[in-house]
Amino acid sequence: MTVQELIDKLSALPRDLIVVRNGYEGGVAEVTELTPKKIKLHVNPEWYYGPHEVVPYRVFKDDVSLHGVLTDDSTKLVNDWDVEAIFIG
Repeated sequence: MTVQELIDKLSALPRDLIVVRNGYEGGVAEVTELTPKKIKLHVNPEWYYGPHEVVPYRVFKDDVSLHGVLTDDSTKLVNDWDVEAIFIG
């Protein structure tokens, strides 16, 4: 979904509705921030991960948090990303 698509959907709703997201282990929490992120698309083939991954600023060789992106250096800056996105948290 793009920002414009989100604006279009939200503009049809009452302005005083609260915006929520899933809680950590259950329930819901109000959205408190919007954070720009760099995203690598279609890197996680496993069904239990989301298909895309947030690209960290720096990756370490033994980092298992990036499921589909591997590095051969002990540490390196990451410039390999596909799109910029807004993370709603």
